[in-house]
Amino acid sequence: LEPIFLVNITCPSSIVGSIYNVMSIRRGNVFDEGDSMAGGVSNMKAFLPVAESFGFSQSLAEATSGAAFSQLMFDHWQLLDGGDFKDPESRLGKIITAIRVRKALSAELPPLDRYLDKL
Repeated sequence: LEPIFLVNITCPSSIVGSIYNVMSIRRGNVFDEGDSMAGGVSNMKAFLPVAESFGFSQSLAEATSGAAFSQLMFDHWQLLDGGDFKDPESRLGKIITAIRVRKALSAELPPLDRYLDKL
């Protein structure tokens, strides 16, 4: 299972395309563009995996020249399909390896006997 954020993005209607680009790079899914409010402002809603959210605000600011603002909050858990987690070449294996490297752990998964009681 993978935790998913609900992202609320407020931005000018003219830069909606840039937001789609940032979301697609980070495995995000825009599900509501919202109605344009007064002054040509859009309120978009999207789902974004928590693992892809690190540095999201900075990427969004760079892509929109600081014109978009986001708010992230936990929404749900999603089943992560993508192969066997033990295979480092599968999609799931790549995600797990990237998270382990980011946390300064060894990239390889430790063997199960490491966690068995040795008494």
